[in-house]
Amino acid sequence: MVDVSKWQHPESIDWNKLKKQGVKAVIIRIGGRGYGSERTLYADEKFAEHYKNAKAAGLHVGAYFFSYALTKAEAQQEAQLTLELLSQGNY
Repeated sequence: MVDVSKWQHPESIDWNKLKKQGVKAVIIRIGGRGYGSERTLYADEKFAEHYKNAKAAGLHVGAYFFSYALTKAEAQQEAQLTLELLSQGNY
């Protein structure tokens, strides 16, 4: 399994080559929470592209939210955003 996010540019990943090398699955960051004073929630702008490309190569796909939740309320916000982001695409 490999882990990708916006930091791994979609155009630089050869998903078919990874599959031939034995990679069976990918976990893709769907979003996260900033740290520091703002702690802003954000979506990973490359999630949909990574998802589409990995599925096209026949890989199993999972998603994760990079959490910095410090309270139950923040964890609930992160879970809600994850569900909203997933509902926006054909996943």
